[in-house]
Amino acid sequence: MKRDRLPLRAGDFVVVAGILLLIAGTGILFLFHRTEQKRCVILQNNQVIEEIPLDGSIHRELILDGEYRNRIEIDGTRIRFASSTCPNQFCVHTGWISEPYQSAVCLPNRVIVRIESDRETEIDALT
Repeated sequence: MKRDRLPLRAGDFVVVAGILLLIAGTGILFLFHRTEQKRCVILQNNQVIEEIPLDGSIHRELILDGEYRNRIEIDGTRIRFASSTCPNQFCVHTGWISEPYQSAVCLPNRVIVRIESDRETEIDALT
């Protein structure tokens, strides 16, 4: 018994080409997808003390002296005031910060720790 083959038509080639273009386009988007580069900026008395990339590779402590003493801990992709000799300890109670535009501040020692990004983020709320 002989089987009849269905002939391919021009529309079939258009559909296959469209699917291949869709797959190739998706692959190119993933290939050239730019990851967000976050960095921590540490300021004291409005002077930049240090800029640290938050790419997961850096684990260290930083001591800042002034009127008070701050110990700042960097743990790969996040940062915090681990301890401080200032009276109110608000900076320590802030905890870990890891997202762009978050910040922790020690007002008595005039230290600001903030996270910046090269990618624009949408503001979800203003207070």
